Amino acid sequence: MRKIKVKRGLEIPLHGSVENIENIDQISPKFLSVLPEDYFGLKPKILIKEGEKVLQGQPILEDKTNEGFYVRSPVSGEINSINRGEKRALVSIIIKRQTEDNLEFKRSKNLNEELNNSGLWDSFRERPFNRVPCLNSKPDFIFVNACKTDKLDLDPNLIIELESENFLKGLQSLIELADERVYLCSNKAVDTKELPVEQVIFEGNYPSGNSSLHIQNIQPIRKSKRTWTINWQDVIRIGKANVSGRFCFDKYVSIVGPACNEPKVIKTLHGANLDELTAGNILGTARKVSGSLMHGRSGDSYSDFLTRYANQISIVSDEREATFFNWLKLG
Repeated sequence: MRKIKVKRGLEIPLHGSVENIENIDQISPKFLSVLPEDYFGLKPKILIKEGEKVLQGQPILEDKTNEGFYVRSPVSGEINSINRGEKRALVSIIIKRQTEDNLEFKRSKNLNEELNNSGLWDSFRERPFNRVPCLNSKPDFIFVNACKTDKLDLDPNLIIELESENFLKGLQSLIELADERVYLCSNKAVDTKELPVEQVIFEGNYPSGNSSLHIQNIQPIRKSKRTWTINWQDVIRIGKANVSGRFCFDKYVSIVGPACNEPKVIKTLHGANLDELTAGNILGTARKVSGSLMHGRSGDSYSDFLTRYANQISIVSDEREATFFNWLKLG
């Protein structure tokens, strides 16, 4: 195990982070959404119609440039609306949840096929463009990001300790998938039970939790090698699905930020409605950002949902404060 310290970096002056995970609330949202913007380069082919009933794990979209890759429904329910923006670009598909299912997916001896059947193929993103990899392709290197991405982010080690068995099962699948090596990047040591994973600890300010920095310092991108990245939460999901044989769209989300009434961790589903997740936990007039305040997304009623790769919801005040004689001050 080696350590890499980021000497330079940005100390972001924000408050409102989660200190512990003693009480994790479970929120089952009524409305969820599939957001095509989450997938870079996706050319969506819509496979459902407005008002149609869907089951958990049923394909909602297919990528025309990656035939066979499906974005699947996280719940069973009804297609509430299909929303489009400028030039008829698809913005969101909103699903109204009706039943609480935990359905099984089609098992396969081929790991790539099983990951796609379980709706977990989009857990991987191939560098340098962060696109979902082509089906039936294999990586040379896989980078697991188990670092805090910014000051407000939850310490991933706290959840990994709770889900240690599923996390180790997920790592085993990654080892089987990668041709050469799996790198586990974290802020603290993680007990991997002697699995053949190379663990690297990163210390320092932002952007020490950025996957691009990890790749640059450990195994720079080469044209002849395939490099994929995956988030620690998706490793846990792969482990859960592998053990149970059922779809897993669970996600731990930290609700944080300066305008957050009570910073906390909740367990919910992919694409959950932000209004439902933050109800009663906002101080004054505030803006909800899916992800960090550095690179998260804030949308309108059509796209105000938890984005695919976000682990936190950042709440920041939207009130404007007038400063007396601000434009006349010396200097």
